[in-house]
Amino acid sequence: DRHERWVRLENEDKLADTQRIMAWIAMIVTIVAVVVLLSPVVAIDRVATASGFLNTFIVAQLGVVVGFMGATALSKTKLK
Repeated sequence: DRHERWVRLENEDKLADTQRIMAWIAMIVTIVAVVVLLSPVVAIDRVATASGFLNTFIVAQLGVVVGFMGATALSKTKLK
């Protein structure tokens, strides 16, 4: 029983670490994408085209971050 509990705790810890990394990468990639779009690297005439893609991309990435935060809050609530 103790071994099973220990394995379950290790798996939950690994899952939390993986989710945390996914959330950080999603945030960093979103910030980089916005900075690149607003920098002189992208021509003004292409900004309108790229903004449609960027809107969808940002919503998807923020979904990952919000999912992580929601899962974290839910798991903390379950522990109490």
